Amino acid sequence: EIALAEVRAARKRFPEDAYLTTLEATLLRVSGDLPAAIAIVEALKQKLPKDVNVLLQVAEFYQRARRYPDAEATLRSARAMDANNLRGLFQLGAVLERQKRHEEAETIFREALVLEPDSAPVLNYLGYMNADRGVRLDESLALIEKAVALDPDNGAYLDSLGWALYRLSRLEKAEDNLRRAVTRP
Repeated sequence: EIALAEVRAARKRFPEDAYLTTLEATLLRVSGDLPAAIAIVEALKQKLPKDVNVLLQVAEFYQRARRYPDAEATLRSARAMDANNLRGLFQLGAVLERQKRHEEAETIFREALVLEPDSAPVLNYLGYMNADRGVRLDESLALIEKAVALDPDNGAYLDSLGWALYRLSRLEKAEDNLRRAVTRP
């Protein structure tokens, strides 16, 4: 309640701040008022339908609310305006993966890697997604190893590496990486 009151006060001072708007919606969602939260983000989307950053914020709201079709539709609108937005591609790939549309997600992640071959988050997500499904395991391992090489202290990437190694039956190396993962942020 206090946080929501503070955000509403800040929105009165800065009514054009899209971040504060989506923050209010998030607080409403977390407190259980999803209809009010959706009304806020939809009003923001209608107010700034050509602002890619706003659309990405709205899509993130929907993604966290597990309203994946709404997130996907918003991300596709953003993509129509900026097809090369790495953040948008990453979010779209994640939303497709959450809907179990793995082949479509993989296509999007690969498009993202064409734009930014050294994007550790994209490398890790694609590698983990495929390792988890048990497909293209050698490639999955290589993708995750590259993510780890780019960000060696990332616990999530080390966890993914451990999982890929496990799927490849390299159990000792898998255990080593999983143990390292739990000591990292």
